[in-house]
Amino acid sequence: MAEFFRFRSINSLLVEHQELEKQTIYFASPEELNDPMEGFRDIVWSGDKIVWTNFFKHYVYCLYLSYFQFRLVGDSKTLEIDSIPILGCWDQLPSPQAQNLFDEIWHNFLNVPNIQEIIEALANTKHKIRYREIGYYLRIIYPVLLKEILKSYIAHGLLPKSEMPELPEELPLSAFLAAILFTLKLTEEAKTEKELDDAFLFSEMMDNNERFKEQYNSRPISTDILRKNNQLVIFDFPKVYVEQLERLLWPEWYTACFMKSYHNSSMWGNYGDNHKGICLIFEGVETDNLNSLELNLAANGGTRTIPFREVTYADRPSEIDFFRTICRLPIAALRKLWYTDREGKISECAAHIGPDRDEDTWRKKYWNKFFRDITIKTKDWAYEQEYRLILEDGLSEFNKRSDRTLTYDFNSLKGIIFGIRTSDEDKRKIIEIIEKKCEKYNRADFKFFQADYSAENGNIRKYPIQLPFAKDTDK
Repeated sequence: MAEFFRFRSINSLLVEHQELEKQTIYFASPEELNDPMEGFRDIVWSGDKIVWTNFFKHYVYCLYLSYFQFRLVGDSKTLEIDSIPILGCWDQLPSPQAQNLFDEIWHNFLNVPNIQEIIEALANTKHKIRYREIGYYLRIIYPVLLKEILKSYIAHGLLPKSEMPELPEELPLSAFLAAILFTLKLTEEAKTEKELDDAFLFSEMMDNNERFKEQYNSRPISTDILRKNNQLVIFDFPKVYVEQLERLLWPEWYTACFMKSYHNSSMWGNYGDNHKGICLIFEGVETDNLNSLELNLAANGGTRTIPFREVTYADRPSEIDFFRTICRLPIAALRKLWYTDREGKISECAAHIGPDRDEDTWRKKYWNKFFRDITIKTKDWAYEQEYRLILEDGLSEFNKRSDRTLTYDFNSLKGIIFGIRTSDEDKRKIIEIIEKKCEKYNRADFKFFQADYSAENGNIRKYPIQLPFAKDTDK
């Protein structure tokens, strides 16, 4: 059976989380990992008029409900970024009044001069649109959309007229939209993707500076909660919306990291608490041609056999076609809301879920791509030789930290390597815990090792420590 190595600090192992005593493995979110590019995909937007129209309808829907929440909660509750209803359906609003108001806002927005021309231009563009470019367009459209929302609220007596912001006459909103059409023409003249990206990077940096100024100037707002809510919905919405769009493509995921080897000194330094920690040795069980670990779920008491997935290292992340990867909604909702227009015409982007397609085959390909993309890192990390156990969260069952703390069978833990700087006191505590567990589970084969520097090989080696209850150690 294959061995997999997991570096741990003494604090996690014995103190804060008592991982050794409780036999736990914590699955971290991508945001908790040490690579800011973790899980990043190179998303591109390329589609016909049908999906682009529905894309903007989704944008209108998300801002409409987010602004409603903003007005509703005031300073009583902080709005989180996942409060944006990315996975919602705009034909299922909570009341007829809410549905009619949304339909009115969408109709008015769609008939703003230049909006339909922008949708047409996006559908006809020859290049693939990426994060920075789509963010640029949404930022420019945002004040137009917010104005339509406010106009409808005021017309229905939901807001006082004084809430409507006024723009200087020399900056009519129609000029902003005309700028998008001009920009789209210019993008067709770009010779390289880098040229395009650099242009939109400059715009993004300018926008970040403006958002920071607004955040700084909003300090006098009465409460911290209201200031944060104001920042999210009024200033940050286009940026956060684009970031949250990934939730339409794949579920939340969490990972526990293991390594193929314990020999790398920098791994001990980074993950083994500067060599003061330890390295756990797990033994995988072969399942469907993959080594796996059986873990107990905290939430429902069930078990799950999770395969070790090898991380690959590449120059750049995988490219993902947004419109052809949307998967988080039921098939019927996808067809109706994203791939069909008002006349019932079906988008060419829906070919992968057409009525003649095998849904099981499509789902299998989807999950293969999902796991492939979250086990790719840049070549800077190749020295780690990483393997991962991955939890995918399709039903929000792992939202809380406690739900992502799973337990393993003690028989899966084959041994422990003490770091070069692990204190004798910490070694004694660890040995005492393992001794009790070996007695409980009737084991005499647990192995202890001491890490040491190998002058011959220039890396970390281990040598066995013989203990009465750990008899069959080897090198």
